[in-house]
This record gives sequence, structure tokens and C-alpha cells, in this order.
Amino acid sequence: MKQTAVEWLITELSKNRVSNCSVMEQIEREEFIWGKAKQMEKEQMIAFANDVSREILNENIHSPFSIEQYYNETYGKQ
Repeated sequence: MKQTAVEWLITELSKNRVSNCSVMEQIEREEFIWGKAKQMEKEQMIAFANDVSREILNENIHSPFSIEQYYNETYGKQ
């Protein structure tokens, strides 16, 4: 299963809190972490939309597509 941007963000922020850096270094690192998480979220949303579009276009009458099912299979049930 893939890690969501939020899961990655929580992990990275918790690592940053226990590091032996100066306060300024921690602030700079957190700014980087937030920026990367936003970029990851954007990429995940685009990929998800593309995958959903493909599934809808290729929809099999005997097996209806469920967005919730796709999300759970990709990112795990939340």
C-alpha cells in the first residue's frame, strides 16, 4: 500500500521534533516538509483522478467501479 501525503507528513514532523538541530534548522526543515507534503498531495490527487477516469472509461458492467474501494486498495482503509 502507498503512504498518503498526510501519513508521510506526520512521520516527518515527528522525526523533526526529536532531532538535535537548532530551532532555526527545525523551522527550515518544517517548511521543507510542509512544501513536500503539499506537492505529494497534489501528485496523489492527480494520479487518483487519472486512475478513476481510466476505470470509469473501462468500466465492466459485471464489476461496477467503486471509488471508495479503489482508495482503500491503494492507500488502505482509513
